Amino acid sequence: MVIVELRAGGRILAKDVSLANDKCQIHWPGGEPLTVPIDAVRAIHLEPAAASPEYDGALAAPSPDLDRVLLRAEAGKIDSVTGLVESVTADEVKFELEGQSRAMPRAKVFAIVVAQPDTGDVVPPALVELQGGSRVGGELVSLADGKLAVQVAGGGKAE
Repeated sequence: MVIVELRAGGRILAKDVSLANDKCQIHWPGGEPLTVPIDAVRAIHLEPAAASPEYDGALAAPSPDLDRVLLRAEAGKIDSVTGLVESVTADEVKFELEGQSRAMPRAKVFAIVVAQPDTGDVVPPALVELQGGSRVGGELVSLADGKLAVQVAGGGKAE
């Protein structure tokens, strides 16, 4: 399981996640994959079962300019590097570090906290709690035939 924290208060419990071309694709039990712009994402926690003060601290005080990649180190410690995340696949995380593209096996990456310029608080008009623990914030688009559609704050549509 992966947890994707969204900037507008959403929190998606996902089966998997990928990132490319500034879009985050979230594979979740709620149905079709949800695609949102990376600017709508606060963090991607690849190992949510493990607590980490480093992750909590990075999430509480994100950089306005650079992404923070938290890496598993020896003896259960967490190290971090700052740069710009280029992509996340099932096998690796690519990021730009000091002008050079680097790749890290995804299995070594604990979490990613996305750069968050201060654009003020984003308050969605609705916050929908879903079965299984996910939350999606955005504008309610429709409710018909037992299906709710939400335009996710920052982009994307969840049904």
